[in-house]
Amino acid sequence: MRRFQQVLLFIMLLIVAAFILIFILENNAEVAISFLSLTSPTLPIAVFIVTAFLLGLVLALVIGYVVLLKVKIKLTLTKKQLAACKKELANKNSATLLVK
Repeated sequence: MRRFQQVLLFIMLLIVAAFILIFILENNAEVAISFLSLTSPTLPIAVFIVTAFLLGLVLALVIGYVVLLKVKIKLTLTKKQLAACKKELANKNSATLLVK
């Protein structure tokens, strides 16, 4: 099953790469972008769009990793709390048995 997932991911990456390549080849109009009185060099519009896409992808991965890290930390703390509660319950149960 793991091997199938790897092959499927590889095929999907190849398809995305092919679409990006076709997009770059089809959109070769030269533009310059200006922002806050800064002007970029004149490049094909596809370069700017693909760059924005890749930056968005990286940003989404970083945000997803941060959220996942927070969830893992919370899970670890909850597991520790559960273990402490189980230990306390076991102690109370054994103390109850000794009293009887």
